[in-house]
Amino acid sequence: MINPIPAWPMPLSDSFHDIPMRRHFGAGARTLATGLGAMILVLAIAASLVAASSAGTLRALDTYTLPACGTMAPPFPLFAREFALIKEGDYFHIFWMKRDWSAPADSTDRELGHATSRDLFHWTQLPTVLQCRPDKWDNFHIWAPTLIKSGGTFYMYYTGVTRVPYGWNLFQRIGLATSTDLLNWTRTDQPVLSGAVTPWAFSDSSVFAGCQFRDPFAMPDPTTPGRTLLYYVAVPAAATSQLIVGVAQTGDFLNFSDIGPLWCTDAAHYWGWCESPHIIQHNGLYYLFTTTTSGHCISFRTASSPLADSLGWSDKHNLYDMAGQDPTSDRWFGSEAISTPGHDYLAVIHTPYYQIDFYEIIWDATPPGFTLATPVITAAVPADPAHADLSLSTIPRAGSGPGVMFRASLPAPSHARVDLFDVGGRRVRTLQDGPLPEGESVVSWDGRLDGGAGAPAGVYFAALTVPAGRRVARVSVTN
Repeated sequence: MINPIPAWPMPLSDSFHDIPMRRHFGAGARTLATGLGAMILVLAIAASLVAASSAGTLRALDTYTLPACGTMAPPFPLFAREFALIKEGDYFHIFWMKRDWSAPADSTDRELGHATSRDLFHWTQLPTVLQCRPDKWDNFHIWAPTLIKSGGTFYMYYTGVTRVPYGWNLFQRIGLATSTDLLNWTRTDQPVLSGAVTPWAFSDSSVFAGCQFRDPFAMPDPTTPGRTLLYYVAVPAAATSQLIVGVAQTGDFLNFSDIGPLWCTDAAHYWGWCESPHIIQHNGLYYLFTTTTSGHCISFRTASSPLADSLGWSDKHNLYDMAGQDPTSDRWFGSEAISTPGHDYLAVIHTPYYQIDFYEIIWDATPPGFTLATPVITAAVPADPAHADLSLSTIPRAGSGPGVMFRASLPAPSHARVDLFDVGGRRVRTLQDGPLPEGESVVSWDGRLDGGAGAPAGVYFAALTVPAGRRVARVSVTN
């Protein structure tokens, strides 16, 4: 069932499922998302367009001035949504909402993916975690995790969504799971924080505005040892057409008390509808990021304390300006940041690909400015042999004609598929479906589509898929 689109401001991601598509493709995008069609394969191909060169460097193809970035692009037909990032030992761990574009909207976003990397460029997918529990309150969707470590225990807060018997059936609350190894997780049976126990929030599961309570972000309280701050977004009872940032505190990770809303994130302060709050600290200044509907997609304010009241936060700044005013940055949402010794990194969900891109933050001498750079990892990271020699490229040819040859390079003998897609995401020809040897092979295309007709002029994409990964090459056809 396709839920009606309310006429007032909509959330950017979680509860509407496809708001980033709506922002780029118009109000009908929900029908596209749930009806699938060509959009599924468009996004699948686009997610693959971050294909590595033989050296493994990943780059979004539509960047203008931004540097190369690390990328985590899930395997087809999965796409990444809100996520949590943590570094443990030599490895980065990312926990991400798994969106399956081959499934109806009410049958996906039901578990978190888990992947690891030593360099933010090469990722290994691990078993999923935190699946929906049919007999518990988080029986509909699992959204927007955040991670914090204390002692030898990892605490993951997440948005659990309950199916309720109303037209807008996405009732959201915040749950907790714990782990000692980042692989096995134990959850509380009930939510640990909700709008019902937040004095200023509007909580009513029968209406759209009353369902909105999500996107937790946890951090240690720098003012009180042993205390954890949890930021989130909720609809205030005093302004039910808005979604703003709130803060709660806990001393035991389980029982929370309210600190209050940050009114500087409301529409009167040019934020619009807020989602995905998170904070990073640099040189005593705290940067509060959110994804908004106001102007450029990701904005931030700064303060000398993460618990500053609304008057203590600076005017709004845009990530767009820090990204060199590159229009690519307006396709980002759901940002997260992470600090490691000597390095700070910013990660974003990149639409329409729904991959996660990673940049290093280079701080200006004068705050609050910074620029984005290719991520650098301090520890030496050996090349990943499973990906180093996997590539697909076109072979230059002399003269004209409809034929095209592709060079497919494999790190080991493997079954391989090479499929051809048009710009609408439709598969129009399978060029290879069988074993290929280690090293280079040539796969040819005679310029014809399934059925034998010649391919119309335009842009096409060849996708090489093997167990080690996926690579894409672009080819133009002229008649």
